[in-house]
Amino acid sequence: MNNVESDFRAFVHYLETTPVRPDYPAVCRQLRIRPGVLDDYLIRELGLCGEELMMQI
Repeated sequence: MNNVESDFRAFVHYLETTPVRPDYPAVCRQLRIRPGVLDDYLIRELGLCGEELMMQI
């Protein structure tokens, strides 16, 4: 039983320390941007649509 509790605590710690990345369709809808070729990668890795990323550079 102790092993199950430690596994659960490790899982909870992982969830608390892992950054949450937004889902790209929701982000792009909020920005009113149509997804492009690289947007899927950019959103999943950075949380930005390509056009929004270019505006920040």
